[in-house]
Amino acid sequence: MASRYTSKFTDDQGDTYQVDIMDADYSGTSPFAFKLGSDGFTLNYETSPQDRFQAVMGSTLEFSLMAQNANDVALVANIAGSVEGRYTVKVTRDPDGSPSLFWSGTILAEQITIADAYYPQELRITASDDLGNLSNIDYNDDGTAYTGKDYIYRHLLKAIKKVRHIDNYGTTAAVLKWANNFYESNTTTTADHLAEIAALHNTWYNVDNGAISGYATSFEVVENIARAFNARLFQFEGAFWFVPVQLYADFTSSVNSLTVESCRYDGTKLTQATYATKYTEGTDGYRTDGNALTYMRPLSAVQKTWDTAGDIEVLAFTQHLNPVTSGVVFPQVGFGAVSDVGISYADGQRIGIQVEVWLNWELAVTTAFGVPFLKLQIQCGTSYYTNSITWGTTVPIIGSAGPTGLTYTNHTVTAGAWGGTAGYYYIALTPTVFNISVAPSGGQFIVVTYNELTAPLTADQDTLTITPAIEGYNANGTATITNFSSASAFARVQLRAFLWSEGDTAPVAITHEAVNDAAVGMSVQEMTVRIGSSGYIGTRGQLVDGDPSSALQAFTSFKSLADTAIAATDILTLGCREIMSGQRKPVMMRRGDIYGAFIGPVHWVYVGTDGYLPSALTYVARPRMNSVEMFEIQADNTDITTPGIQGTFNDTSFTGFGGVNELDGGKLVDLTEATGGVQGEVEDGEILQIFING
Repeated sequence: MASRYTSKFTDDQGDTYQVDIMDADYSGTSPFAFKLGSDGFTLNYETSPQDRFQAVMGSTLEFSLMAQNANDVALVANIAGSVEGRYTVKVTRDPDGSPSLFWSGTILAEQITIADAYYPQELRITASDDLGNLSNIDYNDDGTAYTGKDYIYRHLLKAIKKVRHIDNYGTTAAVLKWANNFYESNTTTTADHLAEIAALHNTWYNVDNGAISGYATSFEVVENIARAFNARLFQFEGAFWFVPVQLYADFTSSVNSLTVESCRYDGTKLTQATYATKYTEGTDGYRTDGNALTYMRPLSAVQKTWDTAGDIEVLAFTQHLNPVTSGVVFPQVGFGAVSDVGISYADGQRIGIQVEVWLNWELAVTTAFGVPFLKLQIQCGTSYYTNSITWGTTVPIIGSAGPTGLTYTNHTVTAGAWGGTAGYYYIALTPTVFNISVAPSGGQFIVVTYNELTAPLTADQDTLTITPAIEGYNANGTATITNFSSASAFARVQLRAFLWSEGDTAPVAITHEAVNDAAVGMSVQEMTVRIGSSGYIGTRGQLVDGDPSSALQAFTSFKSLADTAIAATDILTLGCREIMSGQRKPVMMRRGDIYGAFIGPVHWVYVGTDGYLPSALTYVARPRMNSVEMFEIQADNTDITTPGIQGTFNDTSFTGFGGVNELDGGKLVDLTEATGGVQGEVEDGEILQIFING
């Protein structure tokens, strides 16, 4: 891509800008010079005036190309006849000194106008930052699903890089910049939490009947993330910015900068920096005549709904079998029963079970060959999910399993079924017999990943309880092997259970709310989002530890940098509280023109003794005139309550959903404290992905 048309101008205060029309099919090195119109360019940020927390602040840039002849006018027909995205615009500040990208966008062919007059004719060209076009682009890797997990900032970066003018950005400059407002309660406030918190990629899959039917759009990804964090995404001074609105709530006359993180095109993080954000009216610029004041009504309630797309985890644990010196009675030492928090399961409900088993063998008995099994007791109310082992013909042991001439009895495992009699569900850990009397060497393990979608329940039931054990049968299928006595013996079981709700059943939705009973105002239902936090670690969209080497550890409790007095809570509940805090009282709106430096969406404007944040902007470059609509920044937590989050699944309602204390009985605690026992685990998210795909 090269510049095909170029022009420079100097604004009224001496700063120089260069506007280039870039052509992806042009490789020349000498662009045609053109004359700009009197405004240089006009930059617009478009938002809903009444939505302080609008997630995506799209921008457009307009400028005039003063056509001198028919060749210049032919450019319009060329743009209109080309694939949209071939022609882009790049605005550079101080091109002859220390050049820096000021704005980049894609030319919109249908919005070009031509003055019907003699030459020079004014060609008015409009370009978009292309954030809106992300709604036409699936969030995947050129048709292949992203897998595993990734940091929040990298999800944003992957989506933003799908804008059609991304080639206007250099490989070393910052493409994405962000500021933090939330931090995980068990960590320090100084860390960069958008680079620590992650979401599984399957959050963005559209799933139907257990298979991926499509993907969220890239726009949905950036909008969902921004809504969850109460942030706005916009392009400003040559980068895309992600800044939480309520981060400005504690700004005073002495606070004039944001702490900013950033990354390059390839995701490499850059050195943390500060950015001056304060714009003082009367010093940095001056209001002109015609300003007006209005008010937005206060809020009485704010709700956010987290659509978990149906697969909500109800139970999870990691347990270890400890070495012993004698026979073990079920349940074995180190294993124990784990139950959910009293969830009701409807007649016909199916339960998805994912299990990963690591078995390091050695028996202290003379029986050399056997088949190790994972033996689960799966109880839902008064019903048990069981199968059985059927032993068949005697066949020779061949290959590396044993010396020639030895035999074992073949086996099959029947399909599982629900019934009223207590029993067990068996999973064979090896397809045939295994020599489990010989100590392993070189870190050998039997590793099995298994996925089971149960048959439908035959009646309404309450509470799911699962108890694991490791058991084996000898080569004749007659003697149970339970004596793992060697110091080398080890087993780990990591199990997760889900409500299966794809297909004809309704998905789970978790609702967060903040309420101010004293306010006389509006009730706001925020956009439904795909990410959030709760105590249910496997819930789709759950924010998790982003470290690639970490197990699937959830981030469930967050605090606010802007208001540390707010108790730790789920991130969406905290977000509801922040919206309410900023609009508990009527919100002053200022509209008018300000002459001076460029005011962008990252700035806050200090007027008198109050701070205001822009919600809509029009900037005319040559005279440096800003037409601004901005709202008063405030934070008032008086009388605000968060009555608890609620979840719905078909006709079943849950209250107090996801409280961390509810999981102390062997779920969240076990998973987070017992993940380091074995290295080389399956990559986080891939077991879940297998499950979703059936």
